[in-house]
Amino acid sequence: MKKGKLIAIVLVCVVLAGAAGYAVMAKGESSVDVKVFNARKDDILSTVSATGVVKEQSSSNVYINTPFKVTKVNVEKGENVKKGDVLAELDTASVRIQLQQAKVSYSNEKISLENLRKNTGIMSTLQAENAVDSAKMEIRQKQVLKNEAQKNYENSKSLLDTGSISKSDLDKSKQAYDSAVIDLEAANLKLVSLEKELKNANEDKSRAAGDKRAQIDMQENRVSVAELKVKELEENIKDVDIESGKVIAPADGCIASIGINEGDYTKVNEAAFSIVNLSELIINAKISESDIKDIKIGNKVEISGDSIDPEKYEGTVKSIAPVAKKEVVDKTEQTVVDVEIQVVSKGTILKPGFNVDIKIQTKSMKNVLSVINDAVKEDKEGKKFVYVVENGVAREIGVDIIIESELYAGIKENKDGIAEKSKVIYNSSESLKSGTPVKVIQEK
Repeated sequence: MKKGKLIAIVLVCVVLAGAAGYAVMAKGESSVDVKVFNARKDDILSTVSATGVVKEQSSSNVYINTPFKVTKVNVEKGENVKKGDVLAELDTASVRIQLQQAKVSYSNEKISLENLRKNTGIMSTLQAENAVDSAKMEIRQKQVLKNEAQKNYENSKSLLDTGSISKSDLDKSKQAYDSAVIDLEAANLKLVSLEKELKNANEDKSRAAGDKRAQIDMQENRVSVAELKVKELEENIKDVDIESGKVIAPADGCIASIGINEGDYTKVNEAAFSIVNLSELIINAKISESDIKDIKIGNKVEISGDSIDPEKYEGTVKSIAPVAKKEVVDKTEQTVVDVEIQVVSKGTILKPGFNVDIKIQTKSMKNVLSVINDAVKEDKEGKKFVYVVENGVAREIGVDIIIESELYAGIKENKDGIAEKSKVIYNSSESLKSGTPVKVIQEK
Protein backbone atom coordinates (compact mmCIF):
# COMPACT_ATOMS: atom_id res chain seq x y z
CA MET A 1 0.00 0.00 0.00
CA LYS A 2 2.77 2.42 0.93
CA LYS A 3 4.66 1.47 -2.21
CA GLY A 4 1.62 2.24 -4.35
CA LYS A 5 1.23 5.71 -2.77
CA LEU A 6 4.91 6.50 -3.41
CA ILE A 7 4.60 5.59 -7.09
CA ALA A 8 1.49 7.76 -7.37
CA ILE A 9 3.27 10.77 -5.81
CA VAL A 10 6.23 10.44 -8.19
CA LEU A 11 3.90 10.25 -11.18
CA VAL A 12 2.08 13.40 -10.04
CA CYS A 13 5.39 15.30 -9.71
CA VAL A 14 6.48 14.20 -13.17
CA VAL A 15 3.20 15.31 -14.65
CA LEU A 16 3.39 18.72 -12.88
CA ALA A 17 6.98 19.27 -13.99
CA GLY A 18 6.06 18.36 -17.53
CA ALA A 19 3.11 20.72 -17.39
CA ALA A 20 5.32 23.56 -16.13
CA GLY A 21 7.80 22.92 -18.91
CA TYR A 22 5.03 22.82 -21.47
CA ALA A 23 3.61 26.10 -20.12
CA VAL A 24 6.98 27.80 -20.48
CA MET A 25 7.38 26.49 -24.02
CA ALA A 26 3.83 27.47 -24.82
CA LYS A 27 4.60 31.06 -23.82
CA GLY A 28 7.59 30.98 -26.10
CA GLU A 29 10.05 32.02 -23.28
CA SER A 30 13.68 31.17 -24.11
CA SER A 31 16.29 30.81 -21.36
CA VAL A 32 18.80 33.61 -20.65
CA ASP A 33 22.51 32.74 -20.56
CA VAL A 34 24.02 33.66 -17.17
CA LYS A 35 27.27 33.43 -15.27
CA VAL A 36 27.15 32.28 -11.68
CA PHE A 37 29.37 32.55 -8.63
CA ASN A 38 29.16 29.82 -6.02
CA ALA A 39 28.68 31.57 -2.67
CA ARG A 40 31.37 30.53 -0.21
CA LYS A 41 32.86 31.27 3.19
CA ASP A 42 35.93 33.50 2.91
CA ASP A 43 38.03 36.13 4.71
CA ILE A 44 37.24 39.67 3.53
CA LEU A 45 39.41 42.77 3.97
CA SER A 46 37.69 46.11 3.41
CA THR A 47 39.86 48.97 2.10
CA VAL A 48 39.62 52.61 1.03
CA SER A 49 41.62 53.46 -2.08
CA ALA A 50 43.13 56.85 -2.86
CA THR A 51 46.19 58.52 -4.34
CA GLY A 52 48.83 60.49 -2.52
CA VAL A 53 52.11 62.37 -2.83
CA VAL A 54 55.29 61.31 -1.03
CA LYS A 55 56.96 63.97 1.12
CA GLU A 56 59.91 64.06 3.49
CA GLN A 57 58.89 64.16 7.15
CA SER A 58 61.86 66.30 8.12
CA SER A 59 64.36 68.44 6.27
CA SER A 60 67.12 70.89 7.14
CA ASN A 61 68.30 73.94 5.27
CA VAL A 62 71.75 75.39 5.87
CA TYR A 63 71.77 79.19 5.59
CA ILE A 64 74.94 81.29 5.72
CA ASN A 65 73.64 84.86 6.02
CA THR A 66 77.07 86.43 5.86
CA PRO A 67 79.05 86.66 2.59
CA PHE A 68 81.99 84.25 2.78
CA LYS A 69 84.22 83.13 -0.05
CA VAL A 70 83.70 79.39 -0.69
CA THR A 71 87.07 77.65 -0.77
CA LYS A 72 85.79 74.07 -1.11
CA VAL A 73 82.53 72.08 -1.54
CA ASN A 74 82.89 68.56 -0.15
CA VAL A 75 79.57 66.94 -1.16
CA GLU A 76 77.46 66.37 -4.25
CA LYS A 77 73.72 66.45 -4.84
CA GLY A 78 72.13 63.11 -3.91
CA GLU A 79 74.92 62.18 -1.49
CA ASN A 80 74.00 60.86 1.97
CA VAL A 81 75.54 62.68 4.91
CA LYS A 82 75.65 62.31 8.68
CA LYS A 83 75.16 65.00 11.29
CA GLY A 84 78.53 66.69 11.83
CA ASP A 85 79.93 65.96 8.35
CA VAL A 86 81.83 68.82 6.69
CA LEU A 87 79.76 70.04 3.74
CA ALA A 88 81.99 72.91 2.63
CA GLU A 89 84.89 75.14 3.72
CA LEU A 90 84.81 78.93 3.80
CA ASP A 91 87.24 81.81 4.27
CA THR A 92 85.96 83.20 7.60
CA ALA A 93 88.95 85.35 8.65
CA SER A 94 87.21 88.73 8.33
CA VAL A 95 84.02 87.66 10.13
CA ARG A 96 86.03 85.90 12.81
CA ILE A 97 87.67 89.25 13.60
CA GLN A 98 84.26 90.99 13.60
CA LEU A 99 82.88 88.45 16.07
CA GLN A 100 85.88 88.82 18.38
CA GLN A 101 85.54 92.61 18.30
CA ALA A 102 81.81 92.36 18.99
CA LYS A 103 82.42 90.12 22.02
CA VAL A 104 85.07 92.49 23.40
CA SER A 105 82.73 95.45 22.92
CA TYR A 106 79.91 93.58 24.68
CA SER A 107 82.20 92.77 27.63
CA ASN A 108 83.39 96.37 27.93
CA GLU A 109 79.85 97.75 27.87
CA LYS A 110 78.84 95.38 30.69
CA ILE A 111 81.82 96.50 32.81
CA SER A 112 80.84 100.14 32.28
CA LEU A 113 77.30 99.38 33.39
CA GLU A 114 78.51 97.66 36.58
CA ASN A 115 80.71 100.66 37.42
CA LEU A 116 77.80 103.04 37.03
CA ARG A 117 75.63 100.92 39.29
CA LYS A 118 78.31 100.80 41.99
CA ASN A 119 78.71 104.58 41.90
CA THR A 120 74.98 105.09 42.44
CA GLY A 121 74.95 102.97 45.59
CA ILE A 122 72.92 100.16 44.05
CA MET A 123 75.40 97.51 45.19
CA SER A 124 75.65 98.92 48.77
CA THR A 125 71.84 98.85 48.97
CA LEU A 126 71.86 95.16 48.08
CA GLN A 127 74.46 94.52 50.78
CA ALA A 128 72.33 96.35 53.37
CA GLU A 129 69.27 94.33 52.37
CA ASN A 130 71.23 91.09 52.80
CA ALA A 131 72.43 92.22 56.26
CA VAL A 132 68.84 92.94 57.36
CA ASP A 133 67.72 89.51 56.17
CA SER A 134 70.55 87.86 58.14
CA ALA A 135 69.64 89.82 61.28
CA LYS A 136 66.01 88.71 61.04
CA MET A 137 67.13 85.08 60.79
CA GLU A 138 69.38 85.54 63.83
CA ILE A 139 66.41 86.92 65.86
CA ARG A 140 64.35 83.84 65.01
CA GLN A 141 67.18 81.61 66.25
CA LYS A 142 67.64 83.66 69.47
CA GLN A 143 63.89 83.51 70.13
CA VAL A 144 63.99 79.71 70.00
CA LEU A 145 66.94 79.62 72.44
CA LYS A 146 65.19 82.06 74.79
CA ASN A 147 62.00 79.94 74.80
CA GLU A 148 63.98 76.81 75.63
CA ALA A 149 65.90 78.57 78.44
CA GLN A 150 62.64 79.90 79.91
CA LYS A 151 61.10 76.44 79.86
CA ASN A 152 64.14 74.96 81.61
CA TYR A 153 64.03 77.70 84.26
CA GLU A 154 60.32 77.08 85.01
CA ASN A 155 60.96 73.33 85.29
CA SER A 156 63.90 73.96 87.63
CA LYS A 157 61.70 76.00 90.01
CA SER A 158 59.25 73.12 90.24
CA LEU A 159 62.06 70.62 90.86
CA LEU A 160 63.48 72.81 93.65
CA ASP A 161 60.12 72.82 95.42
CA THR A 162 60.14 69.02 95.47
CA GLY A 163 63.76 68.88 96.54
CA SER A 164 64.90 67.24 93.31
CA ILE A 165 67.60 69.87 92.59
CA SER A 166 69.70 72.28 94.62
CA LYS A 167 69.51 76.08 94.82
CA SER A 168 72.70 76.36 92.77
CA ASP A 169 71.11 74.34 89.95
CA LEU A 170 68.21 76.76 89.90
CA ASP A 171 70.61 79.71 89.77
CA LYS A 172 72.35 78.21 86.75
CA SER A 173 69.09 77.80 84.85
CA LYS A 174 68.16 81.39 85.84
CA GLN A 175 71.46 82.68 84.48
CA ALA A 176 70.97 80.78 81.23
CA TYR A 177 67.51 82.27 80.81
CA ASP A 178 68.74 85.82 81.57
CA SER A 179 71.57 85.40 79.08
CA ALA A 180 69.13 84.23 76.37
CA VAL A 181 66.91 87.28 77.04
CA ILE A 182 69.90 89.61 76.73
CA ASP A 183 71.02 87.94 73.48
CA LEU A 184 67.54 88.32 71.99
CA GLU A 185 67.38 91.99 72.96
CA ALA A 186 70.81 92.55 71.44
CA ALA A 187 69.71 90.87 68.17
CA ASN A 188 66.62 93.12 68.05
CA LEU A 189 68.78 96.23 68.59
CA LYS A 190 71.11 95.06 65.83
CA LEU A 191 68.16 94.69 63.46
CA VAL A 192 66.96 98.22 64.27
CA SER A 193 70.43 99.56 63.49
CA LEU A 194 70.70 97.62 60.21
CA GLU A 195 67.24 98.71 59.09
CA LYS A 196 68.31 102.30 59.69
CA GLU A 197 71.41 101.72 57.59
CA LEU A 198 69.23 100.24 54.82
CA LYS A 199 66.96 103.26 54.93
CA ASN A 200 69.98 105.57 54.65
CA ALA A 201 71.37 103.51 51.77
CA ASN A 202 68.07 103.77 49.91
CA GLU A 203 67.98 107.53 50.46
CA ASP A 204 71.58 107.82 49.27
CA LYS A 205 70.74 105.71 46.22
CA SER A 206 67.76 107.90 45.37
CA ARG A 207 69.81 111.09 45.64
CA ALA A 208 72.70 109.65 43.62
CA ALA A 209 70.44 108.04 41.05
CA GLY A 210 68.70 111.31 40.33
CA ASP A 211 71.54 112.53 38.11
CA LYS A 212 72.81 109.18 36.84
CA ARG A 213 69.63 107.20 36.14
CA ALA A 214 69.61 108.46 32.58
CA GLN A 215 73.27 107.43 32.21
CA ILE A 216 72.46 103.93 33.44
CA ASP A 217 69.49 103.67 31.05
CA MET A 218 71.71 104.68 28.15
CA GLN A 219 74.40 102.24 29.19
CA GLU A 220 71.90 99.38 29.55
CA ASN A 221 70.80 100.14 25.99
CA ARG A 222 74.44 100.00 24.81
CA VAL A 223 74.82 96.61 26.50
CA SER A 224 71.68 95.32 24.76
CA VAL A 225 72.88 96.55 21.36
CA ALA A 226 76.32 94.98 21.86
CA GLU A 227 74.75 91.68 22.94
CA LEU A 228 72.40 91.72 19.94
CA LYS A 229 75.34 92.26 17.60
CA VAL A 230 77.11 89.18 18.99
CA LYS A 231 73.97 87.04 18.72
CA GLU A 232 73.29 88.25 15.18
CA LEU A 233 76.79 87.32 14.03
CA GLU A 234 76.56 83.92 15.76
CA GLU A 235 73.11 83.22 14.25
CA ASN A 236 74.35 84.02 10.74
CA ILE A 237 77.15 81.49 11.08
CA LYS A 238 75.42 78.89 13.29
CA ASP A 239 76.21 76.05 10.84
CA VAL A 240 79.80 77.23 10.35
CA ASP A 241 82.78 76.50 12.57
CA ILE A 242 84.06 80.07 12.61
CA GLU A 243 87.59 79.07 13.61
CA SER A 244 88.11 76.51 10.83
CA GLY A 245 85.55 77.83 8.31
CA LYS A 246 83.90 74.42 8.02
CA VAL A 247 80.17 74.20 7.17
CA ILE A 248 78.72 71.41 9.31
CA ALA A 249 75.72 69.18 8.45
CA PRO A 250 73.03 69.83 11.10
CA ALA A 251 71.30 66.44 10.60
CA ASP A 252 71.45 63.06 8.87
CA GLY A 253 69.98 62.91 5.38
CA CYS A 254 70.46 63.24 1.65
CA ILE A 255 71.75 66.37 -0.08
CA ALA A 256 68.72 67.58 -2.05
CA SER A 257 70.23 70.81 -3.36
CA ILE A 258 73.44 72.85 -3.25
CA GLY A 259 73.29 76.63 -3.55
CA ILE A 260 76.99 77.53 -3.46
CA ASN A 261 79.99 77.03 -5.76
CA GLU A 262 83.71 76.98 -5.13
CA GLY A 263 85.27 80.41 -5.67
CA ASP A 264 81.94 82.25 -5.27
CA TYR A 265 80.57 84.01 -2.21
CA THR A 266 77.72 82.64 -0.11
CA LYS A 267 74.33 84.28 -0.71
CA VAL A 268 72.26 85.87 2.05
CA ASN A 269 68.77 84.34 2.60
CA GLU A 270 69.44 81.54 0.11
CA ALA A 271 70.00 77.97 1.34
CA ALA A 272 73.57 76.82 0.81
CA PHE A 273 72.46 73.19 1.32
CA SER A 274 69.11 71.42 1.62
CA ILE A 275 69.14 68.07 3.43
CA VAL A 276 66.14 65.72 3.44
CA ASN A 277 65.73 62.64 5.61
CA LEU A 278 64.70 59.87 3.18
CA SER A 279 64.44 57.31 5.99
CA GLU A 280 61.35 59.07 7.37
CA LEU A 281 58.80 59.62 4.60
CA ILE A 282 55.11 60.47 4.72
CA ILE A 283 52.33 60.42 2.13
CA ASN A 284 49.71 63.16 1.95
CA ALA A 285 46.38 61.79 0.70
CA LYS A 286 42.91 63.25 0.27
CA ILE A 287 40.04 60.99 1.36
CA SER A 288 36.43 61.46 0.29
CA GLU A 289 33.98 62.53 2.98
CA SER A 290 32.01 59.34 2.34
CA ASP A 291 35.01 57.13 3.21
CA ILE A 292 36.66 59.06 6.05
CA LYS A 293 34.28 57.67 8.72
CA ASP A 294 35.85 54.21 8.28
CA ILE A 295 39.46 55.38 8.71
CA LYS A 296 41.22 55.45 12.08
CA ILE A 297 44.70 56.46 13.16
CA GLY A 298 46.91 53.35 13.11
CA ASN A 299 45.09 51.64 10.19
CA LYS A 300 47.49 49.67 8.00
CA VAL A 301 48.15 50.96 4.48
CA GLU A 302 49.40 49.27 1.31
CA ILE A 303 51.49 51.55 -0.91
CA SER A 304 51.96 50.91 -4.64
CA GLY A 305 52.11 52.80 -7.94
CA ASP A 306 53.73 53.13 -11.33
CA SER A 307 56.74 54.93 -9.85
CA ILE A 308 57.66 51.92 -7.70
CA ASP A 309 56.08 49.03 -9.63
CA PRO A 310 56.27 46.10 -8.90
CA GLU A 311 57.26 47.00 -5.33
CA LYS A 312 54.65 47.38 -2.60
CA TYR A 313 55.33 48.95 0.77
CA GLU A 314 53.64 49.20 4.14
CA GLY A 315 52.44 52.25 6.01
CA THR A 316 50.09 53.35 8.76
CA VAL A 317 47.64 56.23 9.12
CA LYS A 318 49.53 58.85 11.14
CA SER A 319 47.04 61.72 11.32
CA ILE A 320 43.58 62.77 10.12
CA ALA A 321 42.73 66.43 9.61
CA PRO A 322 40.04 67.71 12.02
CA VAL A 323 38.18 69.56 9.25
CA ALA A 324 37.12 68.79 5.67
CA LYS A 325 37.60 71.09 2.69
CA LYS A 326 36.47 71.57 -0.89
CA GLU A 327 39.02 70.63 -3.56
CA VAL A 328 39.04 69.76 -7.23
CA VAL A 329 39.91 66.07 -7.58
CA ASP A 330 39.91 64.46 -11.05
CA LYS A 331 38.38 67.68 -12.48
CA THR A 332 35.45 67.47 -10.05
CA GLU A 333 34.92 69.52 -6.89
CA GLN A 334 34.74 67.18 -3.92
CA THR A 335 34.68 67.43 -0.15
CA VAL A 336 37.82 65.73 1.14
CA VAL A 337 39.79 65.26 4.35
CA ASP A 338 43.59 65.37 4.46
CA VAL A 339 45.14 62.15 5.79
CA GLU A 340 48.84 61.65 6.51
CA ILE A 341 50.38 58.21 6.00
CA GLN A 342 53.64 57.20 7.72
CA VAL A 343 55.80 54.96 5.51
CA VAL A 344 56.81 52.00 7.70
CA SER A 345 58.84 49.91 5.23
CA LYS A 346 62.59 50.54 5.30
CA GLY A 347 64.98 50.74 2.37
CA THR A 348 62.29 51.81 -0.10
CA ILE A 349 62.83 53.42 -3.50
CA LEU A 350 60.23 56.06 -2.67
CA LYS A 351 61.30 59.65 -3.23
CA PRO A 352 59.70 62.94 -2.22
CA GLY A 353 57.38 64.06 -5.00
CA PHE A 354 56.37 60.55 -6.15
CA ASN A 355 52.68 59.96 -6.84
CA VAL A 356 51.50 56.68 -5.31
CA ASP A 357 48.36 54.60 -4.86
CA ILE A 358 47.27 53.69 -1.34
CA LYS A 359 44.83 51.18 0.11
CA ILE A 360 43.84 51.87 3.71
CA GLN A 361 42.67 48.75 5.52
CA THR A 362 39.55 49.67 7.47
CA LYS A 363 37.86 46.40 8.49
CA SER A 364 38.32 42.64 8.19
CA MET A 365 36.11 39.61 8.81
CA LYS A 366 37.00 35.93 8.73
CA ASN A 367 34.93 33.02 7.43
CA VAL A 368 32.07 35.22 6.22
CA LEU A 369 29.56 34.15 3.52
CA SER A 370 30.78 35.91 0.37
CA VAL A 371 29.59 36.71 -3.14
CA ILE A 372 31.20 38.61 -5.97
CA ASN A 373 30.42 42.36 -5.92
CA ASP A 374 29.03 42.29 -9.48
CA ALA A 375 26.23 40.05 -8.23
CA VAL A 376 24.77 42.58 -5.80
CA LYS A 377 21.95 44.81 -7.07
CA GLU A 378 19.91 47.58 -5.51
CA ASP A 379 16.22 48.40 -5.94
CA LYS A 380 14.59 51.83 -6.03
CA GLU A 381 14.21 51.83 -2.26
CA GLY A 382 17.92 51.17 -1.76
CA LYS A 383 17.49 47.55 -0.68
CA LYS A 384 20.21 45.14 -1.79
CA PHE A 385 19.42 41.80 -3.45
CA VAL A 386 20.94 39.07 -5.64
CA TYR A 387 19.58 36.59 -8.18
CA VAL A 388 20.23 32.89 -7.60
CA VAL A 389 19.59 29.98 -9.94
CA GLU A 390 16.96 27.58 -8.61
CA ASN A 391 15.36 24.86 -10.80
CA GLY A 392 16.52 26.58 -13.98
CA VAL A 393 15.02 29.98 -13.19
CA ALA A 394 16.32 33.18 -11.54
CA ARG A 395 15.02 33.95 -8.06
CA GLU A 396 15.47 37.27 -6.28
CA ILE A 397 16.75 37.09 -2.69
CA GLY A 398 17.31 40.12 -0.43
CA VAL A 399 20.74 40.37 1.22
CA ASP A 400 22.28 42.34 4.07
CA ILE A 401 25.86 43.46 3.23
CA ILE A 402 28.07 43.52 6.33
CA ILE A 403 31.48 44.09 4.70
CA GLU A 404 32.84 44.84 1.24
CA SER A 405 36.23 44.56 -0.43
CA GLU A 406 37.21 45.52 -3.96
CA LEU A 407 35.93 42.18 -5.32
CA TYR A 408 33.65 40.59 -2.75
CA ALA A 409 30.73 41.41 -0.49
CA GLY A 410 30.15 39.71 2.86
CA ILE A 411 26.54 38.62 3.44
CA LYS A 412 24.78 38.32 6.79
CA GLU A 413 23.51 34.77 7.02
CA ASN A 414 19.87 33.92 7.71
CA LYS A 415 17.69 30.86 7.10
CA ASP A 416 15.72 32.47 4.26
CA GLY A 417 18.75 33.91 2.48
CA ILE A 418 21.48 32.45 0.33
CA ALA A 419 23.77 29.73 1.63
CA GLU A 420 27.12 28.24 0.75
CA LYS A 421 27.24 26.95 -2.83
CA SER A 422 24.19 29.01 -3.82
CA LYS A 423 24.57 29.81 -7.51
CA VAL A 424 24.54 33.59 -7.51
CA ILE A 425 24.15 35.30 -10.89
CA TYR A 426 26.61 38.12 -11.65
CA ASN A 427 27.10 40.56 -14.52
CA SER A 428 23.46 40.04 -15.43
CA SER A 429 21.46 42.29 -17.76
CA GLU A 430 18.96 44.82 -16.45
CA SER A 431 16.15 42.83 -18.07
CA LEU A 432 16.70 39.81 -15.80
CA LYS A 433 13.81 39.34 -13.39
CA SER A 434 12.78 36.85 -10.78
CA GLY A 435 11.24 33.80 -12.52
CA THR A 436 13.18 34.26 -15.79
CA PRO A 437 14.39 30.90 -17.22
CA VAL A 438 18.21 30.87 -17.21
CA LYS A 439 21.00 28.71 -18.55
CA VAL A 440 24.36 28.67 -16.73
CA ILE A 441 27.19 29.12 -19.23
CA GLN A 442 29.99 29.88 -16.79
CA GLU A 443 30.52 29.01 -13.17
CA LYS A 444 33.18 29.97 -10.65
